[in-house]
This record gives sequence, C-alpha cells and structure tokens, in this order.
Amino acid sequence: MKILCIQLARFGDIFMSWPVLKALRREFPQAEIHGLFRERFAEAAHISGTLDRIHELPSNKIFSNLFSENTTDSALMQVESFLGQMQNENFDLVLNLSFSPLSSYLSSAIKTPNTTVYGYQRHSDGFLNLADDVSRYFYAQVGTHQFNRIHVTDLMGLLAQVPLIAEDSKFFPTSDQSETLKKYDLLRKDLIAFHLGASEVHKRLTPEFWRSLILQIKVRCPEFHLVLVGSKDDQLAATMIEKSLHGERIMNLAGQTTWRDLEDIFAASRLFIGADSGPMHLAGLMQTPVLNLSVGSVNFWETGPRFAGAHVIRADDEQKIVQSDVLEATRCLLLGQVPARGYHYTSGTPCFTASGNTFEWQLIQAIYLSEPYPSTEKMSFVKAVQDLSELNDLALEALRKFRDTKLDFLGPYLDRIYESMNLIGKTDSSVSVFVNWLRAEKCRIPPASPFEICAGYTEIHQGLRTLLQPYILPKELAEGSISYG
Repeated sequence: MKILCIQLARFGDIFMSWPVLKALRREFPQAEIHGLFRERFAEAAHISGTLDRIHELPSNKIFSNLFSENTTDSALMQVESFLGQMQNENFDLVLNLSFSPLSSYLSSAIKTPNTTVYGYQRHSDGFLNLADDVSRYFYAQVGTHQFNRIHVTDLMGLLAQVPLIAEDSKFFPTSDQSETLKKYDLLRKDLIAFHLGASEVHKRLTPEFWRSLILQIKVRCPEFHLVLVGSKDDQLAATMIEKSLHGERIMNLAGQTTWRDLEDIFAASRLFIGADSGPMHLAGLMQTPVLNLSVGSVNFWETGPRFAGAHVIRADDEQKIVQSDVLEATRCLLLGQVPARGYHYTSGTPCFTASGNTFEWQLIQAIYLSEPYPSTEKMSFVKAVQDLSELNDLALEALRKFRDTKLDFLGPYLDRIYESMNLIGKTDSSVSVFVNWLRAEKCRIPPASPFEICAGYTEIHQGLRTLLQPYILPKELAEGSISYG
C-alpha cells in the first residue's frame, strides 16, 4: 500500500501532523508512506522520522516565475512536471491534511482512477468537493472565530481513520543530543526554554513583557539556566533581554538554532514557555511540559499544545495576562502539578479542562455528535432560527416546484435565499452554526443532471429542517418566552 499525506501549511501544522503520521505507521506497518510539503517548511517533516519519502512542492520557484514577466509558461511547465511526477507514484491513498483550497487542487491532480482521497479535493468541474464528514465539519465549524473545541490533530486523525493513542505524541531527538548541548554549553544544566516569537505578529508578546517575566523567573528559580530561542527576527529582543538581565544564567540562542537543535534543547529542558508557534508544538512532542501564553486571534482548543503536562493561559492581549498566574503556573509545572488558573491538557475531547461548555459548542455537539440539544431562553436566537426555518421552507418549495421547468429561475432564487441566511448568521453567532453546516453540505453535491442536483439540494434542506426543529416554537407559544432544547 502506498500512502501520500499532504500538509502544505506551516511549521506548527506540520508538527500537529506528527502524531497522525506515527499512527499511520503503527496501523499500516507495511505501507510506503510519503509526505508532500512546501519546500520552505519541509525541514519539520524531515526530522519526524516517520516517512519513507518526502516530496517538496517548489512553491517559491513556481510563484516567482508566475509573477515575473515572460515566465508564466515556465511556471506552468514546472507545475505540470511536478504533478506528473507525483501522479506517476500511483498512490493508493491520499490524505489531504491541509484543509486548504490550494491543497484541494493538488489532491485531485495527483490522484489516479485507483486512488482513494480523503480531505479537501475538487469536483470534475473545479468546484470544491468536501466528500467526507471531517472535511465538511472543518470547513463549517473550524477557525479562529468559530466555536469548535476538537483539536486539529484529532480531526486529522479522524480524517485518516486511525486511532490516536498517547504514544503517538511522544517523540525523541533523532540526532546525538549531547553534541547539540555541548555546542551551546547546555550540557548537565537544568533548563527552562523561552520562545520569544510566534507564528504571526498578533500572537507575539512584547520584549518588555518577556523581560519582566524572565527576570521574575530568574529570581524565583536560581537553579535553572534560561534559554532564549527564536528566529532571526527575535534576535534584537533576545539581545536586549540578555543585556538588561546582565546575561547571568541567560543563554541567548535566538537566530542560531536549527530545528534539530531545538529538538535536542527542548528534550533536555524541564519546561517550555512561549506563545502559539511551531516550537511550542515541537517542545510538546519532545515530552517537555509546555506553558502556552495564548494571545491574539487564536482558538487554543484547536491548535493549543495537545500534550500531557501542557497548560494554557489565555488572554485577548498581553495586558490581560496576570504575571502572577504565569509564575504560579511555572512553579506548578516544574513540580509536576496542575496550575489552578488556565486550561490544562486532558485526554479526550475537548483536550483541555474547561469551567463550562458554551451554548454554541453544545449545539455543534448536538448536530455532529448526536448529543442532546442545549436549552436556551434567548428569544433572539429562537426568532433567528424561526426566520432561518422559513427561508429553508421557501428553498424546499422552490426546489419542488421549479426543478423540472424553471431551472434558470431556480439558481438565482436560491442564491438570494442563501444571502438572506448568511445575514441571519451574521446577526446571531449561534445561528451561524446552522448556516455554516448548510454551506459545507452544499459542497458535496457533484456535477450531475439538473434533476439529480435538485434532489441533492432537497436532501440537504430537509436535513436542515430536521436540525432546526428542536428550536421551532409552536404557534400558540410564538409570542411567549420558553426554554427549548
């Protein structure tokens, strides 16, 4: 069996894929497992030690040619050549772990008539094809401002149809760890690693924040050496912190390390502290306790550190992070204890402890996991559901009346209904769970005869009617207030 895993996102997403790659190796020990990654981020795949072969998409070369004068033909030839080589591999199974539009074109272009594809792909007419349940769920409910609480790693495992066990998230350095520690003078020292950067600017913490925090940890933990890591972009901040704290027990390695170096350093550290980033995930994979300081537009339920001993302190911005909470969490994690404030890793779904489920997450569980529908006394939500239901009934009536005689009218008419539904979803975020479900379901309808397409849309709208039913008020109660669920 020949399997291709596509992951075209950045370092953090590749590291979140590692447990799935290890699970595939466990479930299919005789399979030949390949991976496809963008060349800029492929190093994160090379050090995983789980793949038989790694393919690198030459995206920089392709796009540089594409946007240069007189080189469009060259870019297209490169794409055609690359896709031809990939198709000649004759993969039995393609797992698109990227959940992105670009990857959907690749997964469809690489497959042969004998290839099974899971994940985002394309219909024969070029439209997005969400053929499996996991892809539709991701498209509808996953994202920074959504209400999903299933971790992306777990969703990738469900897509690949492999059970994830605790051992799948446990890795070890692939090189001689002692050589790296000697190189940076870290051998036989108790280490706390600080990653000063983040995957995006809005997730970063300021140098002033880091200086204040590191100073307090330095005072409170005199037996530890504090290692500062980051990219070249973090060198200035790291140097400022190092100099302001007089350098004693501060090891500034920002901009100096490779990913293999970081593997060794994190594996030797007693604790990792940092914002949302690839290094955060790598530290957890090396079985190092992680303290994630999560700020900005981040849904830590989806992309937080999914590892035993990991802890998240979440705030909209760094001004709302209470440093005493961070210091207490640091103390607890170094002692193997669970901090009182924040979110601690736990096995299961969601994979972090929570003080209570939101209405929207309970609603998602009802729709997708057959859990009980949550009760509500929010009449604005019930009214919005009623409006959505009426529009859905109009769509069903139009599909019944016009599918055989007035197809030119039906398409624009349904588009206006969908626009109205989207507006309702924007005015009530809870109702957007239903609207997004519908948007994703429509993507599974393939090119077909008008009658077959209408039958497919009818089935979807009937499904929406069923989902909305628990919140539809009986006529005699339409003007009153009632708790429904």
